[in-house]
Amino acid sequence: LLAKLVASLHDAGRNHGDLKPTNILVTGADGNPLLPLLVDLLDFGPAEEGEIRTPAYCPAYGVGTRERDRFAVLKIAEESLVDSDLTAESAEFIKKAISTCREKAPALSTLDPLIEAIERIQSPPSATTGKRLVLRSPSFQPMRIAPDEGRYYVFVHHRGDVTITGATE
Repeated sequence: LLAKLVASLHDAGRNHGDLKPTNILVTGADGNPLLPLLVDLLDFGPAEEGEIRTPAYCPAYGVGTRERDRFAVLKIAEESLVDSDLTAESAEFIKKAISTCREKAPALSTLDPLIEAIERIQSPPSATTGKRLVLRSPSFQPMRIAPDEGRYYVFVHHRGDVTITGATE
């Protein structure tokens, strides 16, 4: 959620420039989802370069405020993994996404790999991908019909006969 919040701020032309855990408040109670809220509003500014920096959440090399914001989000995500209850597989998936954000050229240009990894962990694909329809008739041999470009076609003829088409395996 923090990564999405920062990405949406950047999309709106706003940067923080000095993100760190002490200026992120997590809200939510009574069964409501936890949401990050950025505080320390004096750090917010237009899409120009600011001078406020916390060394622990800023890369050692010179970058702009958007890159500093992304670096901070990645650092906070990395620190959060230490105390998380994620499975080893999910934690490794997040670590790879963090690495991609940091190292894939141009470095620190996006948080999308991290956002996508978190969304995938929060909403894993379901085991069933659709409904199963079984038709039986003594006049044809059993076969599996796969969708044709994701679709099945059902035709009801004027005599009441039904034709189902797709791609046969």
